[in-house]
Amino acid sequence: MRGQYKTNEQHIIEPQGLCQITTELEESEAQHKQVEEAMQESEERYKALFDRSLYFVYVHDFEGNFLDANKATLNLLGYTKKDISSLSFSSLLDEEQLPIAIKSLGEILKNGYQKNPTKFKLKTKKGDYVWVETEASLIYRKGKPYAVQGIARDITESTLAEEALQESKEKYRTLAENAMDGIYIISPEKGFEYVNPAFEKIFGYKAKEVCKKDFNFSGLIYPDDRKLILEREKARKKGKRLPPVYSFRILTKNGNIKNVEVNTVPLPGEKVRILGILRDVTQRTQAEEALRESEEKFKTMFNNASDAIFIHDLSGRFMEVNQVACKRLGYTKEELLKMNLTDLDSPKLVTIVPARADELNQRGHIFYETVHVRQDGTAIPIELSSRIIEHEGEPVALSIARDITERKQAEEERKQNFERLRKSLEETINALASAVEMRDPYTAGHQHRTTTLACAIAEEMDLSKHQIEGIRMAGIIHDVGKIKVPAEILSWPDRLTEIDFNVIKTHPQVGYDILKNIELPYSVAQIVLQHHERMNGSGYPAGKPGEDILLETRILSVSDVVEAMASHRPYRPALGVDKALEEIKKNKGVLYDSEVVNVCLKLFNEKSFEFSQLKNSVL
Repeated sequence: MRGQYKTNEQHIIEPQGLCQITTELEESEAQHKQVEEAMQESEERYKALFDRSLYFVYVHDFEGNFLDANKATLNLLGYTKKDISSLSFSSLLDEEQLPIAIKSLGEILKNGYQKNPTKFKLKTKKGDYVWVETEASLIYRKGKPYAVQGIARDITESTLAEEALQESKEKYRTLAENAMDGIYIISPEKGFEYVNPAFEKIFGYKAKEVCKKDFNFSGLIYPDDRKLILEREKARKKGKRLPPVYSFRILTKNGNIKNVEVNTVPLPGEKVRILGILRDVTQRTQAEEALRESEEKFKTMFNNASDAIFIHDLSGRFMEVNQVACKRLGYTKEELLKMNLTDLDSPKLVTIVPARADELNQRGHIFYETVHVRQDGTAIPIELSSRIIEHEGEPVALSIARDITERKQAEEERKQNFERLRKSLEETINALASAVEMRDPYTAGHQHRTTTLACAIAEEMDLSKHQIEGIRMAGIIHDVGKIKVPAEILSWPDRLTEIDFNVIKTHPQVGYDILKNIELPYSVAQIVLQHHERMNGSGYPAGKPGEDILLETRILSVSDVVEAMASHRPYRPALGVDKALEEIKKNKGVLYDSEVVNVCLKLFNEKSFEFSQLKNSVL
């Protein structure tokens, strides 16, 4: 039939219908292509966002194995894409954090996402750690859970800051809990927020009683002194400058009256909170009250005291001085009352004067040594004690200056006497050493050379000056016991018999017996006694093992062996330094202390130590 097409199914399709189907197919293909292009564009945009994100984005399977991670994550952890593909999330965690990770994964699998961020400590490729806060959710593929995607942010800096803050809090809490003064924190809204054990002891109340919001703070203050506290608080609110330290009376839980000294400072923050340091000064206050009750007696004591006494304002201007001050400084009372305390200080001390004034204002008392200058220019060493007191309702300072010229002279004399005694001791030690060497001329200088090497080893090992001085003294006379050994044995040119050698072996004990009753500093007698002991207990006279041998002795023993082998002896020529070093190296850790041997070898091999450089005496 014309104008019609017959299909295999015997359906007749109009030409217009065929065109329409063709058009629809073409449109469908175009739409499908657009969808594919959109999906590809979306994937590329997601990939770009994934790689360029400043957040740390990663993907891992349900066993924790990494499937992907963006550049930020790789940079944070120090890994490459290749590295991360062979790692699991759990491999970056400490054992203590594994339960947290397992719980977090369980929550994600159950809910599809993580309800709250989780904090993790991750180990980087370099071996250090970073703290991150993560949020994770499931990724679906074809409608089924495929993997977990996590987004994290670096919180290392804030975490470390929190840890440092917590450590600081603990430190200050420890200081407060162990302080001898009462410490408290108080605010208008909450009242007492904290009191330390010393506060509890002073008042007799427990912290849980005082830190209740309805606790009556004014009930702690003696009724007659409540007005003083109120006036001080009003003055503070008006911005008036007040002395940081003030005193009042309190009532304890059992009704006793105590005098306290308080220093308060505002704590930083938006809310008003006050830190107070409170000291029980009952005994001191009672003494001050007794002093005030006898004004005439005080005046007599003031003017006849052995020390110079000044009353001055907080800027140092004199308000009252006693007769001793006038006589000592060479000024009349009228002249001094026109002067300032700082005018008396030596010009050399002018730079530290402001700091002292600040300390007095902050603490309320100060004690130090200074130098006052008389009118004729004579300098006087002074010990000065200053304390802020109340005079006619105003804070002033009471300063007592004690002339310590005689004490300084006595100290200088003691120092000189000590120096003379030290020199005398050195001369005695050298005399003992000379006595040994006169009986054994073949070993002349051995003790001095041994001592210098021992001191060089001790200095290289960073021993204290005290220890080095002990080694020096012991080394110079370590063979003093040979005084009791017959001279013919000491100078015998051949191998000694066992009997003769046993006589030689007595010299450490003899040396100890000579020195033990002499008042020598350090452990000189013990070092001399032990200098032939060996690390494996094969030495003499007692066969002590290494842990019982003084470190100073171990140093001297190595030096003794090296010098003896390197030098000439009646029964053999000098073996030389190389043989001596070979001996101590071979028996390192067996006969000789390993660390000492290593330092000795370093001196000779790296620092060119030579016995030829040694002087005749090391004292």
